[in-house]
Amino acid sequence: MSTFAHLYKMSEDLVFHSTKEILLTFVIIFFLTLLYQRASRKSKPMLSRSRRMPKSRGAMNKQEAESLEMTYSDSFSNSTAEEEPEMIVVGAGILGAAFAVTMAREGRKVLLIERDMKEPDQFAGEVLQPGGYELLKELDLGEGMEGFDACPVNGYKVEDLKYKDTITLPLPMSENKLQKNGRSFLHGRFAYSLRKIAMKEPNIKIIEGSVTRLLEEDGYVIGVLYKEKDTGNVKEVHAPLTLVADGLFSNLRKCLISRKPTVTSHFTGIILKTPPEWKSTSLELMLFDTLIVFFYQLSSTETRVMINIKGDLPRNMRDYLMQNVYHRVPEVLKEPFVIAVQNDRLKTMPARYFPAVAVDKPGVLIMGEAYNGRHPLTGGGMSIILNDIKMWRTFLKDIPDLYDDEKIFQAKQKFYRLRKDSCTFVVNVLAEVLHGLFTASDEILLRLRRALFYYCNQSTECAMGPTLLLAVLSTKPMTLIRILVTVILYAMYLAVKLEPWYAKPRGIYKSAVILYQSVAILIPLIYKEIMNLPY
Repeated sequence: MSTFAHLYKMSEDLVFHSTKEILLTFVIIFFLTLLYQRASRKSKPMLSRSRRMPKSRGAMNKQEAESLEMTYSDSFSNSTAEEEPEMIVVGAGILGAAFAVTMAREGRKVLLIERDMKEPDQFAGEVLQPGGYELLKELDLGEGMEGFDACPVNGYKVEDLKYKDTITLPLPMSENKLQKNGRSFLHGRFAYSLRKIAMKEPNIKIIEGSVTRLLEEDGYVIGVLYKEKDTGNVKEVHAPLTLVADGLFSNLRKCLISRKPTVTSHFTGIILKTPPEWKSTSLELMLFDTLIVFFYQLSSTETRVMINIKGDLPRNMRDYLMQNVYHRVPEVLKEPFVIAVQNDRLKTMPARYFPAVAVDKPGVLIMGEAYNGRHPLTGGGMSIILNDIKMWRTFLKDIPDLYDDEKIFQAKQKFYRLRKDSCTFVVNVLAEVLHGLFTASDEILLRLRRALFYYCNQSTECAMGPTLLLAVLSTKPMTLIRILVTVILYAMYLAVKLEPWYAKPRGIYKSAVILYQSVAILIPLIYKEIMNLPY
């Protein structure tokens, strides 16, 4: 017995005093990865960064013109009479509209091309975390969140029905003793609000049309080809810089990025009429089996229920929701849930993961979900978008001539480096890790999930770390890694502690398996986030 007691004491010492060693291991792995990446890049030739003005401002080459004439017959026309814009923005979603307004207010002439300027019908991207809300106000776009009954988000609640565990994570207080909060809303209302702001900007010209491809000349993007919504005419327009911001289902991404997104799950959403008894200002998650069910307010009278489904989609979604979700829904929402399932148009969306890569083609930027995607579980995507806009506003202030490809290239290198340290790494890794834990069926992942719940419930201080990461108020990569390592160590500790005295060696073996599998999951994910970015 004394031997087993000694082993148990040693395992406790290992768990509580090895954090520095494990963190050091992570740092060494990062360092070796970066050295490998730098060495692999040295052999690649550098392209010339000096760009000549395009040979043609209003005409394509003969081969392109003949091809388009065959495709569109007499509908083709060129837009050569009007003054060339400084920037073309493809897509007037939240990213495109916000970027266009920000650049226009900096004095740039912006052409914004959007397929349809009406309020979009999309149910993804309906939470703006507190960090993102602060960025929205820093960009002087706070008015975009007004006038459509957006609701405050004051915290998070996660309920694990399998183990009957609950985490409650209230947001911290600000310096003026007011609680920090985010916003939840119907996606289309926010996007349309930003579009209305763009319509009022004198430096923005808006065209309704579908961009079919990027125009290139000698390896440089010089503009876009688009088809007008009303006339069907196909036109080309040139600018020194083009932003691709056409969203998750971008048809221009493949021209710039070869890597294809990975679908990790699917989700569907319904809107309930909020009963008077339901008064929640938190983003609430409910976990059971491999499902995640989200609850949050869209307005004072509407509640969104979003269901994340891992694996194959059911053939009959209405029956699936009634059989698998209905009996888990809070009692006060059951009747509105039935009505919504019967009457709503049930759409599904894929959750896609694809890490950012360096896109150095001159004359073009790509941002938003067309460029970098993660699971929407944490609601951090819009915060990344607004942070990217803020960085480019700063970079472009020092580049009056957007034909200066050398300076644009240097700005891109800085952008790729800084966005990792600002919030992108934290939001992307946290979203994918939590999605893996919250949809887990594997014993080791379930142990890690329980350890996360235990850790957050230890004290207010323990809960505050994950809260700040979720809220995009803490954005340092090492803060996230430290918390993940702590949760792993806690899971290893529990694997030993919960075994009876005579089975402590088995607990030590399980703790080793937990460490191995955790590293096997985290290292590839972290590597994907940094492997194709310059340092």
